[in-house]
Order: sequence, then C-alpha cells, then structure tokens
Amino acid sequence: MVPTDSAFTDAAGEIDWDAYFTAKDAAFEKAVRKGGPLVEDFLRPFEEDATIRQFRKAQDLRNRVETIPKYQGLSANQGEVMDEFLDEASDLIDIWFRDTGITYPLILAIRAQADFNSQRDGGTHESGWDWEFIKGWAIALRPGSKTRDFYSDPARDNFIQDNADPLLTFFPELSRQLSRPQIAGLSESQFETALTQR
Repeated sequence: MVPTDSAFTDAAGEIDWDAYFTAKDAAFEKAVRKGGPLVEDFLRPFEEDATIRQFRKAQDLRNRVETIPKYQGLSANQGEVMDEFLDEASDLIDIWFRDTGITYPLILAIRAQADFNSQRDGGTHESGWDWEFIKGWAIALRPGSKTRDFYSDPARDNFIQDNADPLLTFFPELSRQLSRPQIAGLSESQFETALTQR
C-alpha cells in the first residue's frame, strides 16, 4: 500500500493522507493481530519512516489548529458551524446558476438558505443557535467582506503560517484560511500548493 494508489488520490492526483494512514494503520493492526509480536517487530521499522513521522507531526499540529478559534467572538466549534453554513449557501449559488444561468450574490443565498433551514428546523440550529443569529454572523463572515477580516482571529492563521511546512504538505486545504500577504510569505512550493486550493 502506497500513498499514490488510486484509492488514496483524487482526480487531480492529490493524496488524501487521512485516508491513506487510516487504511495503513488498520492493515498494520490486522497484521499484528494475526501474526503477533514477530510480525509487529518486522513491521515496526516501516512505522518509523520519515514520511510517517512527518505526517504524524502534521496531524498533531492540525489537531491544535482545530482548537484555535477562526473568528473573534466565536469558539472553534462555532466557527466550524459558520463555515459549514457558508459552504451550504455557496452551494446554493451553484444550484441557482445551474438552474437560471445567473450568478446571484452570496448575501442572497445566505438569507435564502438560513430562512429555508429555519423553517425546516423550527427556527433553531442543532447547535442551539437561532437561525437569525446564524444569518447575521454568516453575512458578517462571508468571504471578501471587510467584516470577515475584522472578525478573523489572526492566531489561527499565524499558527498555520508558522507551521506551514508540515501542515500544508499533508493538509493543503488549510492554506485557504490564510490571507494573501500570508500566502505570499510562504516558500515557493507552499505558495504553489496554496494557489491550487483557491
């Protein structure tokens, strides 16, 4: 099993490191269960490979990233709720474009999606938030808005930038959270990776 197997790559050839290491860890555990200590002793050196150590370090750093709030005034989990909702509203724009050929502004999609979700959920998100509250935050945090820049917590971006080498190697999608000046400050290969994520 190698990371470049088609089971662990997408159409663009990007490696899904989480899927690879999940499958690899499961295969290791299965082999040890069947073969016992002798098999474990044989396979252990492969577990200490430099790429594996680098990935494990990147995993630990990503776990730390996920505890740092993205936005001032919201916890890390609340920020994730907002980003998931903004993705949902962005998907609505794509649906509208497919159906009408017109590109509508994100703010309209936020309002429409929040109103739809509010009716569906009885006015309250599973997090306990009122959908009107989510709508207000989503409008403030929509990409490209000045208020998003105001509410963005630089601690998370700085942590990603300071640990860009291991993080962006295995989790390039994290570069989407960085500002343009931060992306410009990355190494050449990290900069190229960040551009593919935009």
